[in-house]
Amino acid sequence: MNVPRCQLKPGRDKSVRARHPWIFSGAVAREPEAEPGAIVDVIGHDGEFLARGTYNPDSQIRVRVFTFEQEPIDAAFLTRRLTEARRWRRALLPENTDCFRVCFSEGDSLPGLIVDEYAGYAVIQILTAGAEALRGPIVDAVTAAIGPRGIYERSESAFRADEGLEKRHGVLAGEEPPPELAVTENGMRLIADIAHGQKTGLFLDQRDARKLAYKIADGRTVLNAFSYSGGFGAAAMIGGATRVVNVDSSARALELGRRTYEANGLAVDDADFLDADVFDFLREDGDAFGFVILDPPAFAKSQAGVSRALRGYKEIIMQGLRRLEPGGFLMAFSCSGHVDTALFQKSFSARRSTCAARRRSCCASATRSTIR
Repeated sequence: MNVPRCQLKPGRDKSVRARHPWIFSGAVAREPEAEPGAIVDVIGHDGEFLARGTYNPDSQIRVRVFTFEQEPIDAAFLTRRLTEARRWRRALLPENTDCFRVCFSEGDSLPGLIVDEYAGYAVIQILTAGAEALRGPIVDAVTAAIGPRGIYERSESAFRADEGLEKRHGVLAGEEPPPELAVTENGMRLIADIAHGQKTGLFLDQRDARKLAYKIADGRTVLNAFSYSGGFGAAAMIGGATRVVNVDSSARALELGRRTYEANGLAVDDADFLDADVFDFLREDGDAFGFVILDPPAFAKSQAGVSRALRGYKEIIMQGLRRLEPGGFLMAFSCSGHVDTALFQKSFSARRSTCAARRRSCCASATRSTIR
């Protein structure tokens, strides 16, 4: 197999020898003669083979490593990786869960590829030039590893623009998923909109958080702010909440929330599904709640937006505490990739004195990352 070679500068091979999956442009001594997305070998200054991956001359990450062996990166290779990733995840999940992340890019040594499974359907995101060049083998591998009824693509991330790629969206193989797909998480039914919903249809990374909400909610009134498709609200109701108020500015999200309630045999009261701006709602002098859940969308789309995002988090946490009953619980989350755990904890901790002064208990704060 004649593979183009990307040669590193002297002394710049330590990270790849330590199995880091990225080769940055500053480490490269000699660029390969290869198109974006091509498979290349990474070699040391002395010519020793170090790794094999995909190349993009237009990215600061010149090579994304798939393997540290001299082996073909083809459908068979991708199938092995996906099968193994799915096998160990499936082993860790309860039997009454059929929606989960199968593959998380570099975390599974498949850079640029995300695969989620929803009750027999696979949803994929192809994010890099290298993964794009492997599109055909990826579809074959997903078919072989999962055997889905259909494969749907949601390659709409801004990462694709950074890689010189346009957005792609639609059926890749098999059946098109229904507009509202019922899936099961820890025995609870959730409604996913695979084609048009947030992320790939649901926020799968909140599985354990929804389970915690179920445990906390018993006997409490609950505010589910930024409610999206109602997963937290349904978990709280099933857990014994006396009432849950779901607030979101999207009519479609609230409709999905109603469907989620119906799928779990819960009564739907339109008064508990409010189409409103959450910031405005929190600032109102309304009822207090025994449990407040704050799961907003990403406030920081880039590093330049971090300061503004932190102000937003501080604002909703402060207002959330103001609407909390004495002895109540508050859960706050961030899904902004540019706001790391320390930064988010800092914005949360800044309001702890207010919390203590009002005898209110803050039970959780977390940045969201995908649960693999």
